[in-house]
Amino acid sequence: ALALDDYVFCEIGSLQNLDNQGNSGYWEGQGVLIPETGLINPAELTVGNNEVYFITEFGCVNPVSIELLAFAEAVIDNIEDSYCFQDTNYIVDLSPAAGTFMIDGNVSAPQINPSELGFGNHELEYIVGFGECEDRQSVYIAVSAAISGDAYALRDTLCPNESTSIFVDTQGGADDIVAIWSPGLGFGKSHFISPAQSTTYNVTLSD
Repeated sequence: ALALDDYVFCEIGSLQNLDNQGNSGYWEGQGVLIPETGLINPAELTVGNNEVYFITEFGCVNPVSIELLAFAEAVIDNIEDSYCFQDTNYIVDLSPAAGTFMIDGNVSAPQINPSELGFGNHELEYIVGFGECEDRQSVYIAVSAAISGDAYALRDTLCPNESTSIFVDTQGGADDIVAIWSPGLGFGKSHFISPAQSTTYNVTLSD
């Protein structure tokens, strides 16, 4: 028997030529279009294992295996367009399984952490299959800037019965930033205060 190559084709692939490696004869089998040259149409084969045959000029039959791969579309799911800058892991749904997931061109586990990605735009890409059966999908997400703030008072030292105002200037975030002051002041980026004793005011920011 001749040592002829086996093949792997894609079900949506282009016409292919089978190599007789210089031997005289012809090809036969499912999908063979031109027996003399070995031109074959993968679309006429069935997904999985197939056999075609090279018949030598002396009538010897040489089987050749062709594996036909099914085309599968790469899908990235369960992703939002934008994320807050926070240390949280989000699982990315990928299908079909066993592809290659990348973040900004680097191979990654199928999850994202906005604080690790950092502020800005990022590309998520999933690649499945190979050759003519390769498919890929890209999704772009945005991570907002980290929330920060500077708190200050018009006067930081008061005498008894005196008043002042406290403020917080905020930066970053994905939406309008909410400021909550303690102790007991509630919402707002500024408050008018008249403390009866020395008091430390804390502000928590969220969007």
